[in-house]
Amino acid sequence: MATVGMRIYVASGPRHDERGNYDGWGDRFDEKIPVFSPRLCAFLSRSTKISTDDETLDESLDDVMEP
Repeated sequence: MATVGMRIYVASGPRHDERGNYDGWGDRFDEKIPVFSPRLCAFLSRSTKISTDDETLDESLDDVMEP
């Protein structure tokens, strides 16, 4: 299990915990997620990739996979 918390630790953060000052949500909103969950991805693996070429999208899977 991995503990996921929405925090960015910065010197001037408005909130404080045992690790330091941070900007984000408190530990009340932390969530334990299985390590192999599809909800997790490698750090910075998705946020920097942008698909601007719609020809590479495989729309045939839309009929097979449920939303």
